[in-house]
Amino acid sequence: MTISYLRIVSPCSHDIYFNSSGDDYSPRLFLSLSVTTSLDTRPADLIRFNIRLIRVVSPKANNLIATTSYAQHFVERIYRRFSIKSTSADAQLVKSCSAVEEVTQDVLTHLLSPIEECANKGRVLNLPFSMPIPTNIPGTSKTAMGTISYAILVTATTIEGQTISASQQIHLARRLISDYSSIQHIRSFPNSKVIANLTLSQNITTQSRSKLSFCTTIFFRQPFTPAERDTEFKCVTVRELRWRVEETIKLIGLSDGDGSLLECVTCKRCLVRELCSGCQKEYWGTQQNPIVMAQKGKEQGDCSVNIIFGFNISKRAEPAQQIDISFYKFNSGPLHPHSLPPDLHEYSPTTKEQLAITVEHRLKIDIIMGEDTFQKCTGDLVDRKLPWKGVSASIPICISDIVELDIAREALLGSSPPSYSGICTAPPEYVHQS
Repeated sequence: MTISYLRIVSPCSHDIYFNSSGDDYSPRLFLSLSVTTSLDTRPADLIRFNIRLIRVVSPKANNLIATTSYAQHFVERIYRRFSIKSTSADAQLVKSCSAVEEVTQDVLTHLLSPIEECANKGRVLNLPFSMPIPTNIPGTSKTAMGTISYAILVTATTIEGQTISASQQIHLARRLISDYSSIQHIRSFPNSKVIANLTLSQNITTQSRSKLSFCTTIFFRQPFTPAERDTEFKCVTVRELRWRVEETIKLIGLSDGDGSLLECVTCKRCLVRELCSGCQKEYWGTQQNPIVMAQKGKEQGDCSVNIIFGFNISKRAEPAQQIDISFYKFNSGPLHPHSLPPDLHEYSPTTKEQLAITVEHRLKIDIIMGEDTFQKCTGDLVDRKLPWKGVSASIPICISDIVELDIAREALLGSSPPSYSGICTAPPEYVHQS
């Protein structure tokens, strides 16, 4: 038996779904293997298929990493672009390869469904197959620090020991299901005399990755305080809200050692860049503030202030999706070069160290405060203090591709095995010999 050709027939992309509660699901990946064998193939011939899903982490060279933030000067970005072109030829390609999922199956040739038979090329057989895709893995990503890519490697071995391999790139996408809920973060300020805590809610809508919407609620310790005169009182106000979004990309290395995982993990590089920034100036106050009471029309005993704001991240900034270190499993170790056949040498790692790229986005806000003094009887404004910086907060945010709930449900319900009309379900016929 001789195998002359092996081909992988599979989708070019695969989606992994998750929601704001942390639940995730990934349907099985259905593919088929097309094997071209010689015409003298016997039913008792055996083919062993080894199918692997591997992850390739390819960091950029130090001289190719853009350390300038997007908001910095245009001339600096142009200079960096030309400097990259002049030094890209000297950059060394470093990549770390690891097996994410591996399946091995032995198949008799008479169980393979024949597709066609040609006297010159041989017999073409087909094997439908499926393999699980883990949910806690990073998606295919292109970051300022490097790239994360995936490939399917298939190796077929005959009963005589002949080996033939094939590979195919696959794009894994992590998609956040939009259930119109919100992700809340609470920050307390025990040392602040004015603000007790702050609640930030990120609205998960069907907007794109570059459009983000937030609602922040600021709770004051006291809605109003007595003034120096008995006929006056003071109210704290919010005059301005400043924000900026920072993206932190780290290249993590796991060196060989007998210690624990935490002892071996080291941060090799770190890049922080600003994606966007802005501010919103208005007059926010509690319901005890006479100016706010005149706008609202009624008085409430609430000592909080609600501020709704949003912003767009430019597409030219190219924000990456969030990648946590927990998405990587280092127990299996790096892919050994000798475990790959010669025709798959391009997927051999160039370093013994396992590499990982992590991405984190944080929203940093500054609350600019003010203080107004009012007269108790009339509610007239008596004095106004110049604004000052109250508190600052740094809160993680989610930047991800968002999909509607109905579309995700339809995709998950439709992830059933494809039908193959060429498979014979009838039992084999036996010829009785006397």
